[in-house]
Order: sequence, then C-alpha cells, then structure tokens
Amino acid sequence: MGNRMNKGTHRGEAEAFKLDALLRLSDVKSSDGKTTLLHFVTEQILKSEGRKIVSRMHDTGGSSSAKLLTSDVQKMENDVKRKGLEVVWQLCTDLQSVKNAANVDADSLNQSVQKLGNELRSVKNTLKATFREQIQSSGGSEKQDTFFVSMEAFFSQAEKEVENLEKEVRGVFDRVKQVTAYFHGNAKEAYTLQLFVIVRDFIDMIEKVCKDFARQLKMNLPG
Repeated sequence: MGNRMNKGTHRGEAEAFKLDALLRLSDVKSSDGKTTLLHFVTEQILKSEGRKIVSRMHDTGGSSSAKLLTSDVQKMENDVKRKGLEVVWQLCTDLQSVKNAANVDADSLNQSVQKLGNELRSVKNTLKATFREQIQSSGGSEKQDTFFVSMEAFFSQAEKEVENLEKEVRGVFDRVKQVTAYFHGNAKEAYTLQLFVIVRDFIDMIEKVCKDFARQLKMNLPG
C-alpha cells in the first residue's frame, strides 16, 4: 500500500506512507473507472467489521435475523456489509470534533488567548490604581471598600481561569505537535493544524464512499 501510494516519488520503495497519502486513495481507479481504491479498501473494512458483529451474534445466541444469514449467500454478504457500514459511519460521526478542529485558526487562537490575559491584567492594574487613589484621597481603606474587595476576588478567580486556559492551549498544541511528528514527520506543521485538515478531508471521502455503499444496499444512514 505504501509503495502504491508513493509511486512516482522518491519514497517509492517506502514501507509506509504519510497520512496525506490517504487522500490519493480515491485517485487510483479501476479499469472501468467506476470504482476507486478507496472503495475497495472501505469494502474490505465493512466486511471485516461486519463479520465480527455477526460472529458475536452467533456466539451469544444471536437473533433470528442472524440465523437466516446461512440460507442465502448474497443476503449474508449484504447483511455483513450493512453491519460493517454502521461501524464505519459511526466512526465518521465520532470524529466530527476532528473536522471542527480543522477549521480552527491556530495563530488566531493563540493570539486570542494571549490578548485575553493581557487585557485582563491591564484592566486589573488600571482599576487598582484608580481605586487606590480614590480611597486614599477619601482617607478610607481598600479593605473597607466593598466594590474594591469584590473586584479583587473577581480578578483573582479570572486570572486563575485564564492561566488554566493558557496551560490547556499549550498542552493541546504540544500533543498536536507529537501526533503530527508521528504521522506526518513534520512537527512544524502542527501549528497550522494541517493534520486535522487531512483527516477532515479523508473523513469526507469516507462518508461519500459510505453513501455509495448505502445506496447499493438500499440502506439509510443516520444523520
């Protein structure tokens, strides 16, 4: 598979392939041009996952519909594909968050979080300076001013939340960097979230193929 996907490149004799090579699965077509390598691979997955489900149904006593599979080879194959299709379609549904992540602007996200922290600190310093002048001029005490005390508590809590948010964002990008380096070999691309774009496009391709099989099987997919 790796060599086929990397054919024509300097990685033609590779034992594996980069994740973006998956996007070329639909480019390899049959001699009649009606099906693609992606259709073939997906069909094998449908059969494999479907057989697992049918096998478990038999092992647990199964339902009457499972017992009917042996009476008709074609019906059995279609039923296996249907059950496998449910598994693959559910996987696409589960990865919806990955598709959403592909639309995130990494630079904009980082800048927004940094801006939030900077503006919070700026407002805090401005208010503290203003209230301190007013309180001192009136001869009062900061601890006696209810509004000042309330704002102090607010800023204390807000700073903790912003700090946790900054830490969470750094952690997310560190993990994205690791995953990108593992699958794609170029950790620098982690900061553009290119990995999610690749997965999103591949999921879109899989969903299209699943719909093709669903039409063949006269099956309605959820959603």
